[in-house]
Amino acid sequence: EYFSEGCAPGSPPNSRLCQLCQGSGGIPPEKCVASSHEKYFGYTGALRCLVEKGDVAFIQHSTVEENTGGKNKADWAKDLKMDDFELLCTDGRRANVMDYRECNLAEVPTHAVVVRPEKASKIRDLMERQQKRFGILGSENSKFMMFESQNKDLLFKDITKCLSKVREGTTYKEFLGDKFYTVTSSLNTCNPSDVLQMCNFLEGK
Repeated sequence: EYFSEGCAPGSPPNSRLCQLCQGSGGIPPEKCVASSHEKYFGYTGALRCLVEKGDVAFIQHSTVEENTGGKNKADWAKDLKMDDFELLCTDGRRANVMDYRECNLAEVPTHAVVVRPEKASKIRDLMERQQKRFGILGSENSKFMMFESQNKDLLFKDITKCLSKVREGTTYKEFLGDKFYTVTSSLNTCNPSDVLQMCNFLEGK
């Protein structure tokens, strides 16, 4: 109820959280879908929505820096400056975008490769082998780059440096951390996700 309209890809299509979404511009328009077919999908998409239509965006700490100062050559971003934006802190203050360590909604864990427990060992070994061949320092990275793509963030985010192991047996709640899990859980009560409901159902089983 706090926002009169917005774009939160994956929300119910007729909800106010899809009203600012633009879709793909094609046929079908795929408006508000939780994929790159929605123009405002992802962190960069959220920033673009802020620039073109919105007042507030929920993004990660590096998004503004990655898309300002000429780093993003797209028409909507090429003239943006870091000083065009500021952070809104939970205590009511406003802060410079580089003060994210002290001013943030929650500390978000890095992205993870998630697999079924019985396949974890095989997938971990596969990822390690591929990184040795196609990672930044890989022996065959002239043939293929694991962390670069012509289409932005195709397999992994293009700013990825390497993959690191997570302690075996770590649950998703432990990985996310108490603060972030609490924040996202509270958001889910406002805008329930069918995917999360299914995951919770399966976890309960």
